Amino acid sequence: MISDSVVWPRQAAPNRKNFLDHFSGASLEASRWVGVTSGTGAVSVTDSYVECNAPSNSAAFIYHPIKINTSVSQLWQICLDVHSAGATYPFVCCGLLNRSAGAPMADTEATNKALLRAWWSFGNPTGGLSALMHYAASGGGTETVWDKPGEAWGAVGAAKYAVQPIRTDDYYVVEIEIDGVNSRWRMLQKGQTYVSGYTFDQGDRRFTLTNWVSWSSVEASADLWLVIGQPYTNVAASRVLRVEWVRYIESNANALIEGWSSAKGTQATGHTLRHYWSYDGKVFVPEDRATDALVPTGGAWEGFDLQCPIVVRDGSGTDYLFYFGVHSGFIDSGIGVATAPTTIPQNGPWTRAGSNPKIATVANNTVRYAFVFKDHQEPDAQKRWKCVYAQIRTSDFKEEIRLATAPHPPDTSTWTLHGVIIPVGGAGAKDEFNCYGMAGVVYLHGTYEVWYTGEDASGTHLLRAFGPSLLSLTKDATDYSTFPSVTEALTANLTGRTVTVASTTGFVVDAQVLFDDDTTGDNYGTSRIRKILSSTQLELYHGLDGFLSGSPSHMRQIDGTARDGGQIVMRVGSEWWFYRVQWGAFDNDAGFGALCEQNMLYTHSGELPSSQAPLMDHAVSPIIPRGFNSDLRSVENMGLLMTPLDITQRKKTGTRPAPFAPGLAR
Repeated sequence: MISDSVVWPRQAAPNRKNFLDHFSGASLEASRWVGVTSGTGAVSVTDSYVECNAPSNSAAFIYHPIKINTSVSQLWQICLDVHSAGATYPFVCCGLLNRSAGAPMADTEATNKALLRAWWSFGNPTGGLSALMHYAASGGGTETVWDKPGEAWGAVGAAKYAVQPIRTDDYYVVEIEIDGVNSRWRMLQKGQTYVSGYTFDQGDRRFTLTNWVSWSSVEASADLWLVIGQPYTNVAASRVLRVEWVRYIESNANALIEGWSSAKGTQATGHTLRHYWSYDGKVFVPEDRATDALVPTGGAWEGFDLQCPIVVRDGSGTDYLFYFGVHSGFIDSGIGVATAPTTIPQNGPWTRAGSNPKIATVANNTVRYAFVFKDHQEPDAQKRWKCVYAQIRTSDFKEEIRLATAPHPPDTSTWTLHGVIIPVGGAGAKDEFNCYGMAGVVYLHGTYEVWYTGEDASGTHLLRAFGPSLLSLTKDATDYSTFPSVTEALTANLTGRTVTVASTTGFVVDAQVLFDDDTTGDNYGTSRIRKILSSTQLELYHGLDGFLSGSPSHMRQIDGTARDGGQIVMRVGSEWWFYRVQWGAFDNDAGFGALCEQNMLYTHSGELPSSQAPLMDHAVSPIIPRGFNSDLRSVENMGLLMTPLDITQRKKTGTRPAPFAPGLAR
């Protein structure tokens, strides 16, 4: 086994309390759920969902048998389907109920609603079915609702809603995040239904993010329980709720895993840099709805687009945000840095270095895709900071990977350019066209590994180079890519959640799928596969509309995207995690042009990063949903907050493991 003392970068495994319950059995797991009914209500488990069937004047719900600990930072995600609802309001589909005298019980609306502190319901405030988010404020318990049009919490009103429109028999993901450090919470939501025909506002995307609410602003909430379903015994309308899965994520010791990503609204606009965090490294949520960490300046080298953010904490009270910027003509570019005093979370503000760019374009040779780290293993203090980046050659416009170094501090020091460290390959090589600097550096047993993106005529490939120094690297001949080409033309018009194609072979449950039918980058849709129905049909979670068989519209599983790159390779517990970005989903298909940039997670449990090819974690990818609040369409090129390379070497005996030998290890 690998000792953590010889591996960088690394982070602790996710909390052992975390779970994803997909209800794959025939009954509830007692350690996670208790079913409660009254009257003719029923709770059943079938077809990978829990059904809470509450006929007239009957209750049916489930609850988690462990009280919510609000001092612990956590995220709950509940994927649910309001399968049927007569008179839709009030229909409590999920909420936190405060009950000190024992566990939650079925009771009248007056009794149980008085105990609810934060909850989702489905209602009819503006003439169409909408999702509502509420909480019971302190000082008399006034019910407060999220007013998405006004982007604020306010009094209940006819024009206030969180998501609209929604419909029965469609799946949505509702979330509640609890910040244990700052004693506050907020609600989030993913998924929105179509109205009629194609619109961008449908499918698998984040649509709502509320403001934070302090627990001190809410009625007594020391005895909270998570309840899902209908807890009221005296509502005349019948309701059926289906719960497909529930994910619980708890932080380790209230620690955050922080990340930054490039984000843009349309194909024609440039990216800004935005801040996210996670409690497990798999599911990231945004800092807020609108704040950018950095935006283009309007000047030369960073006037249009900012990319590839990565933050390095120097351990002495300063954090450094590295990025590359591009002019609107995509000729002038550079790699810059901004600083901020160390805080948790690192919300900035960031101050750009006065001497930016630290690495600039020379003779139109565009520089980009920086991976920067502080290397305490480097004996030469003048090379303590290292930047692995890409530069395009003017002779043939091919891209190769280079190295620059600097002493501390990196924002005021001069960077020394060391030239090419990974050249473009020869004819027939997987990197014969380009070697992208969207690379991740690993330090293992005294060896540097650079995981980079190579490109040939077939697309991009996950490749590796290794050596005792970044200036002395050997290419590994193995292609570690796992990009199955799973693409099908629709053989019937898509309206709703059932897709008909010639073959469903290769499609995977829970995988995200993209739909496109033209070359316009901003026109496409995304959903997830709930079930493979037959050899020619599959069922989606989120219904879509406007994709026609005559176009013909195409559906592609996200792991079959033609373009892929990465920036972070990390040891997490006993696994290797590869944080990667996918873009250009239909670049290899003439007539299609969906701009869908998304950050993905690939993993494997081998001893070395090169032990095997990593596979996409479909249950969480994309790890940052598109959109903050029905706004941004794409996010890409994510970087994490990185600590310095500073590990303890231990004497090894026997044959050294093989990060050095090309090919897959045993």
